[in-house]
Amino acid sequence: MSSPKKRFKIAPIVLLSTFFAGISYADVIPEVTLADAIKVPSNFYSQSAPSLLKMSVETLIDAGSNCIVGDYKACTFQDVLNDINSDDDFKPEVNVIFSADDFTSAGSSANAKIRQRGGHTRFLPLKSFRIKLDSKKELWRNQRRIQLVKSFDDSTRIRNKLSYDLFSEIPHLPSMRTQFVQLNLNNATSPAPNTGPNAGPNLGLFTHIEHAGKEYIKSRGWQKDSRLYKAEHFTFSQENDLALDENGKPLDKKKFEVIFEIKSGKNHQKLNEMLAAVNDPSLDFNKDIFNKYFDQNNYLTWLAINILVNNDDTSNHNFYLYNPKGADKFYFIPWDYDYAWGAHLDGTDGLTPNDMPPWWYSYSYRWDDTCISSF
Repeated sequence: MSSPKKRFKIAPIVLLSTFFAGISYADVIPEVTLADAIKVPSNFYSQSAPSLLKMSVETLIDAGSNCIVGDYKACTFQDVLNDINSDDDFKPEVNVIFSADDFTSAGSSANAKIRQRGGHTRFLPLKSFRIKLDSKKELWRNQRRIQLVKSFDDSTRIRNKLSYDLFSEIPHLPSMRTQFVQLNLNNATSPAPNTGPNAGPNLGLFTHIEHAGKEYIKSRGWQKDSRLYKAEHFTFSQENDLALDENGKPLDKKKFEVIFEIKSGKNHQKLNEMLAAVNDPSLDFNKDIFNKYFDQNNYLTWLAINILVNNDDTSNHNFYLYNPKGADKFYFIPWDYDYAWGAHLDGTDGLTPNDMPPWWYSYSYRWDDTCISSF
């Protein structure tokens, strides 16, 4: 059925675990409040019992235009479904009228756009989508981008929400706001009266996971123009494709973002400064690298939760790094947990956790000799 989740065996960041050998968790995670740089407003994640929110999109198509790179006015929803290559420049999207149980659309004009989202999941039969509202002011729950994740690799469909709800109660670790969603589609070529949350065919259950970008930073009251990155193929090594100009901008943004996608920030010199330090064997690891550029509580918490929920898909992608404006430190933010909680054992010929080797459940799984030998 589904293809195996793509694996990246380089495990760069856990080379930092050399710092923690022989130190107990209690010794390094004191009972203190969350670091000021990643605090969130009181009750920010407070929520009632998980509920199902109904959302609806009605497609609006301009038949007189093209569906090509840079001109998507005539793209159909089928074009969106056929977009299986996340690495090319063709990003078909469709104008839609978006509404939800708690968001009313005004009139028959488009107020959003829908496109497919994800990487390897685009090849799977059940798709995930991104809805982006046209307005920067009329937002859904103070969010402009609505990320509807199908979690095809998760037979339970609850692992992502379960994880982020858990993280929201753990000190030192930023989380994401989530919501179960039933998406209905009215796939028309012109405005129709059948609008509203119950319009059109039911596309099934999705999990909305908060988009990490400028709005993520703003909603938490964090420093404007801070830097936020999403790891794509990031090994904490110095790469030519991460080269910057004198103003701290990527020399080749497309190549830069194959490694590290920029979600916020314009000057990225602090990133290269940190990478230079991490890759300099002459520096004192504790003083000049780890304690300067990383937060001990944040990193250890991020590492611990990945081990405890058995998310083995975070070695060089599926996490964010947040670098507050004017600060040296980089903070880990967790991402993509539909493959956690033993998902690798779902439907695999009756395998159980006891059938897996002990190192699978520790940071040893994240070691890579080639990476470590460079230090």
